[in-house]
Amino acid sequence: MIDILYIGGIVSDQHIDADCIDTIDAKTAVNDILEWSFVKGLEENLGQPISIINAFTIPTFPKDSLWIKGKTWQHCDSSVNHRASFLNIFAIRNFSRKQSLSKLAIQWAKLNPQHNKAIVVYTTHSPFLCAAVAAKRTNSNIRICNIIPDLPAYTKHAYSWRRPLYSFFRFFDLWVIARQFEKIDCYAFFSEHMKEKIDVSSKKFRVVEGVANPSLVEIKQNVPSPVSSQKTVFYAGGISKRNGIELLLDSINYIEDPDIHFILCGQCNDDKLIKKMEAKRGRLQYKGLLSKKEVCKLQQEATVLINPRTADGDFTRYSFPSKTLDYLASGKPVICFALEGIPGEYDTFLHYIPENTPQAIAQTIQRICNLSEEERFEMGMRGLMFVEKCKNNVAQMKKITDMLKEYFINNMGERM
Repeated sequence: MIDILYIGGIVSDQHIDADCIDTIDAKTAVNDILEWSFVKGLEENLGQPISIINAFTIPTFPKDSLWIKGKTWQHCDSSVNHRASFLNIFAIRNFSRKQSLSKLAIQWAKLNPQHNKAIVVYTTHSPFLCAAVAAKRTNSNIRICNIIPDLPAYTKHAYSWRRPLYSFFRFFDLWVIARQFEKIDCYAFFSEHMKEKIDVSSKKFRVVEGVANPSLVEIKQNVPSPVSSQKTVFYAGGISKRNGIELLLDSINYIEDPDIHFILCGQCNDDKLIKKMEAKRGRLQYKGLLSKKEVCKLQQEATVLINPRTADGDFTRYSFPSKTLDYLASGKPVICFALEGIPGEYDTFLHYIPENTPQAIAQTIQRICNLSEEERFEMGMRGLMFVEKCKNNVAQMKKITDMLKEYFINNMGERM
């Protein structure tokens, strides 16, 4: 038996509703759903509740509260969880979060010290890592597993060079993170290539590229939807050049079939892209930022789902496009580029764009849309069954619990 403490950015003491984006930003809402999937997957594998320490992400003061109050809460009858308090001021917040989280983690480390204990940390947020390491200093038998969705040097914050003060604190934060990595016992990488940037020579790691949530959408597995002359290509995510949206918009010019239309949703801060979308209003609808529930509904109504992010930039090698799992879980054909961060086991279920050109995107879209409804239905169902069986939260978190169990089994053998 292993006692596990989960340290992450979970927002609330209850599962967040899929349409609760009115009160928190979209990225935080999506991460919250993912983190709860991790928690429930860990508990299913262990057969017991785990403890949680959380500190969620909000804008700094004065955009949000100056002081975030701590709270003790439960997510099931036998759990005791803690929300960290902290001073929400730029340049001070991380230090304040670290102090509060470390105090709570140390308290947990002192409980039942004779038990096998492990800490699972989500992301490379330095206060989370520092808290886990502080607990390990208190109880050296604790093992730490860090789930890493993105390498810290490749997140969007790393590109804020136009803000010198922010960049200074960011580079200091990267130094702190690197120091904590020395104390981490094992990793769950979203991309296997992350091992090239993080020293795992004497450590265990597994590839856990996310969690599929087929339960978020209503899948009709009995018969294909009625035949319609209009075909819809759907994209959900950030509307930016970095995500390949400009290339996707250019591809519309090369699509000859007038029945193929596009629906895009997501946040867009690029005025040029907004104007470009408006210019294609006859064949494209831009719906802005939508709730998870609304996105799932549109995915179900679409003919094909697309992710136009290209392989340009190193970050695509060291990350896994999370919308791939969401798309496959919807039971629809998925078009994308063959990014290095996508494991080979997905190749059978994805339809890759052969070249990094608008023409190649257009040709791939038309090829899939020209298939019969039955063929597209079969494609979608194969992808759905794959992620439902192999990428659900229990299967993915088993990789972590098995890895942690190996440590404690080996330790028992050494003591004997």
